[in-house]
Order: sequence, then structure tokens, then C-alpha cells
Amino acid sequence: MKMGSLHGHRSIPATALLAVVLAALGLRLWRIDAPPLDFPADRQITTAILIEAWSGGRPLDGFKQPGWDAADNVRLLMPEAPILPGLAAATARLFDLDRYEAFTAARLWTVVFSVLSLLLIFDLGRRWMGAHAGLFAAGAFGILPASVYWGRAVIPDVPMTTFMLAALCAADRAVERLAGRALAASGTDGGNGADGRNGMKASGGDARLGRGAWGWLGLAALLVGLAVLAKIYGALIAVVIWTLPSRFESRRWGWRFYALWTGGLALAAWAPASIYYDLPFRGIASRLSEMASETNRALTLDGHHTPYGMAWMAVFINRLELALTPAGLLLGLAGQAALIASRRALVLWTWLLYALAFGYLLIQANTYWMYLLLPPACLCMGAAAEAFWRRIAQWSPGRWRRIGVGAVSVAAVVGALGVSPSCDKVLKSYYCVDNATLRAGEFVRRHTTEGSRGAAWGGVPFDLLWASGRTGLSVPRDPRQRVYGEKTEGAFLDTLSVNRTFDQFNWDWMAVSRPAGFAGWDELFDRYPCMASDAGVALFA
Repeated sequence: MKMGSLHGHRSIPATALLAVVLAALGLRLWRIDAPPLDFPADRQITTAILIEAWSGGRPLDGFKQPGWDAADNVRLLMPEAPILPGLAAATARLFDLDRYEAFTAARLWTVVFSVLSLLLIFDLGRRWMGAHAGLFAAGAFGILPASVYWGRAVIPDVPMTTFMLAALCAADRAVERLAGRALAASGTDGGNGADGRNGMKASGGDARLGRGAWGWLGLAALLVGLAVLAKIYGALIAVVIWTLPSRFESRRWGWRFYALWTGGLALAAWAPASIYYDLPFRGIASRLSEMASETNRALTLDGHHTPYGMAWMAVFINRLELALTPAGLLLGLAGQAALIASRRALVLWTWLLYALAFGYLLIQANTYWMYLLLPPACLCMGAAAEAFWRRIAQWSPGRWRRIGVGAVSVAAVVGALGVSPSCDKVLKSYYCVDNATLRAGEFVRRHTTEGSRGAAWGGVPFDLLWASGRTGLSVPRDPRQRVYGEKTEGAFLDTLSVNRTFDQFNWDWMAVSRPAGFAGWDELFDRYPCMASDAGVALFA
């Protein structure tokens, strides 16, 4: 290995990777303490509750309300629980931060995971396609608006992507060094699969250790979360790796291999990744019948808030869960199989198949999940850039290559510095959904005063009150007298005093006729038609 260069079949200056990392950091750290308008309300509130509980030294159970049902408990068992809030709470305890600073600390931890993902993408690209491909892939991940935008949002996708990439890198090295299939399987247990949320819901018993953690134990909760993922995904991954012939060549079967592999893994991934993973086998038939009836009830306002109705709705009616339940495990398993078979082609194929199959639904409903699709996209861009680079290098192998690398490095740093002042504004308009939320927040600001009651409107989504900065507003009762409790200053960092699920509040507000004073809502739908496809997303973008 040459001094000042990174190992690969083609060397590149280490300063080039450093420039990419600095550019990514600059974009993500710009206005890191800005109001948290960049992720969905339900996750933000869940995360904030956990940060508040753990950093304040109070057990999480003290924040639970008597009226909360099983679906609310599930919300506190997601990977948000042991990962980002735990790290933020421990940081807050260490440096004696207030709760607003603790939330900023959570963002900083998100940036750390995002940059780690960048380095892992570089490592994968370098090992699979060459040093320049890895550098270009890392550069794309570092500066793409979607990556920057969600790389500073406190959502579980960011650390989950890091764990997934780390598992791929670890297994890749284990297989390459002939350390055995078992070692490859063990290297994937830490966080394989893009979607750990359903697994965390299913393993409530294990996750309770994370729920009860507070203060310094928040760090230990991170390990608990990884252990839960290992239990769910590890066994199935090991079976696939041990049963797949080590010297199987996918090109013997051509397209049939990809078709069979994709279909088989999609079916295999469905059962263990569903939230009913831990149900006793003998009760499956009766439970399926019960859940079918709950599905019908879930379609009505009166039934969807029941525990099973809510869970069933989350998996089959909410398009996000419908996409990620089978596809998350599919991604992890196919990635590991690719390490033994035709690793480069199959990894990218499976990942991009996932993007093509569910990309439309994700873009329509939940753009923040696109973060999980960025690594394969960046690796493909890196491969294309590597081919272009080879073509240029053939013209002049020496001097022009060094000039090109230097130009890319300087452009990355200068571009980051030049874009940073306007980055926040540019990214806020990158997705029409988020832009619509901001416009709705502006409407709230124009029509309310601090401390006024939203009851005068007949109903106001809490997400919009938070976006408008009018956190002194109260969320009203709807005509059916379901109690939601009063939200006070800084309520998005306090407990949700609700007697029903937060999603129930969404549906209740939807059921109330729009008050005449909120006529701008129709204009909002007309201006941003992508919101009209899903009213729930429109309210809680």
C-alpha cells in the first residue's frame, strides 16, 4: 500500500476520500439545530419521548397513559427505542444538555451513522468495482440531496442502513478470506435486513429491556436492539448460507436464477418478518380468521384502533409496511447469498428490484424510506463513473488521472462550502410533501396567535401546529368526544397525553368536516397533487 493512497486495484489519493467526507459533513451539519421539520410526526414524538425519559433519568413506563392500547406499546418497541434516543440520552446525561440540545445531539448521532454508511459504501465499491468506483459512489451518497436531507433526520433508517452495510462488508471479507460460511452468517446478525421495525414489534419480550432503560443504560439498549435483530434474521440467514452451494454460478441459469431467487426469498421472508412472528403455531389458523375480520373493522373509524386491527392495518393497509415487511429481509438474504454466488450482480439486482417494485409507493407515501435505496443507486453510479474513468485513463494514464482526482477533490470541498448556505432552503423544497407541510404551517401561523385554541377551527393536525411553531395550541376534542389532551409549549418533546392512538387522532380529524376557516387546505391539495393520493400522508407528511 502506497503512502497517502487507499488500497485497491487502482490507487487514489487518501485526500480524495477525505474531501468527500468533509463535503458530506458540511452539508449535514449546516444548521443542524434548525427546527425539526424533516421527519414524520409519529416517529418524532416517539423518539422525543424516549430522549426525554432516558435523559431525565425516568423509566419509560412513567410516560405511558392508562388509555393506551397494545398498538401504542408497539410504537415504543421500534428500533428508535434502543438506537438514536439511547445515544442522545446518554450524551445529554454526560454533558448536562437540556431536552432541545438533546434532540440536536440525536441529529448529530444520525450524521455519524450517515458518514459511517458513506465509508462502508466506499469500501463495498472499492472491493467490488475498484477504488475509483468506490470513491464516486461515496461522493454521490455524500452530496445527493435526498441523502443529505434524511442523513440528518432522527429516523431509524439511517442507523439501520449503516448496520446493513456493515453486515455486507463483514460477510464479504469473511467469505473472501475463506473463513467459512458460519463466520459469514455470524457477521450478518448485527443488523441484516433493511427493515427491523417489524422484528422489533414481534420480539416485545426482548425489547422490554430497551424500553426500561434510562440514562446511561440507553447505550446498552443499543446492543439489545441489535440482539433482537440477530435473533430474528440470524437463523434464516444462516440456513440460506449453509444450504446454498458455495460454488454455484448464477450465470448457468441466467434470468431464471434471478426470478426463482427473488420469488422464493419474498415468500420465505414474509412469515418470519411479520409482526406475528412470535405467535404459537397451534393458534395460527384461528388467528388468521380473527385478523381477517379485524381487517374489515380496520377499514372503519370504529374498528381500526383495536390492537389487532391497528397492527393489521399497519402491515397491509399502510403501503410503507406492505413494502418493507417482505422486502427488508429479502434484501439482507439476497445480499448474503450474492457474496457466495455472483455477489456483485445479485446484490445490485436484488436491491434495485426492491427499488423498482416499491419505489412508486414509497415516493407517493413516505419519501423518507428512499434513504434505504440510496446505497445501491450510488454503487451503480459509481460503476458507471468507473467505466467512464477507465476510458479517460486509457487516453492518458498518468498526468490526467492525477489532475482529474485533484479536480474532483477540490470541486467537492468548494461545492460543499458554496451550497451549504442555501442547502437548507434547497432541500426543504426537494420533496413536495415537505414543502406542503411548511406551507400548511405558514397558513396556521397566519390564522392563529400563540396560545390560542385549535378548537375554534374544529380540529387542527398536531403536525401542522408543530410545523407552524404554534406549540401553545391545544388539540381539540372532536364531535365524538374522544379526548386527546392539551398540548403545551414544547409538547413535541413531552408525553402524548392521548387516550387513543396517535393514528386514531389522524382519522378522527379526517372525519370532522373541514371548517370554513381552513379553506386553504383545498388549494394545498391542488398545488401538490402528490399529497391527494393519501390523505393520512397529507396530514402527517
